[in-house]
Amino acid sequence: MAYKLKITPSAEKDLDQIFSYLINEIENERYARKFKVKLYEGYTQICNLPESCPISLQNDKFRKLNVDKYLVFYQYDKKRKMIIVSRIFHGMMDYAKYL
Repeated sequence: MAYKLKITPSAEKDLDQIFSYLINEIENERYARKFKVKLYEGYTQICNLPESCPISLQNDKFRKLNVDKYLVFYQYDKKRKMIIVSRIFHGMMDYAKYL
């Protein structure tokens, strides 16, 4: 049975900033669309197989899904059958201090 997906307000804010950067700063709407498709494919993967991604070395409370240059940090709750996406960062960012 697939898990339900919950995206936290922090992760929503991260996504808004990512898409704003892709569309407005580097003016690459095509990549933004491709990234969105890959992100949803990743969401489907973790909802079906929550343990398919490695545990984060920076914080073992989270698992880490790689989507192109970005990292999606999530937890899952077996009892509630829920994936909780907590944060989304660019891989080059010093994200450990934000987890």
